[in-house]
Amino acid sequence: MNSIANIKNLLEALEKTREDEVDCGETFDHLDVYAEIVARGEDPSELLPLVKQHLEICNCCHQELEALVRILEGDLDR
Repeated sequence: MNSIANIKNLLEALEKTREDEVDCGETFDHLDVYAEIVARGEDPSELLPLVKQHLEICNCCHQELEALVRILEGDLDR
């Protein structure tokens, strides 16, 4: 990825920051519940809005969520 794209991604992440955020550790503590809600086809944003916000800006946590959802859905080939 080139430096302009990196700067753009950083600015987009900064734009989404909030005063009441959770970090990766706190997100990971709730990720199993979040993944179960997603796997059921429901929207977890009302129940866990800060986790949702963190997942929108943290690629590592988002990838963990995707892996958990795939496991819960039984789709391990993706």
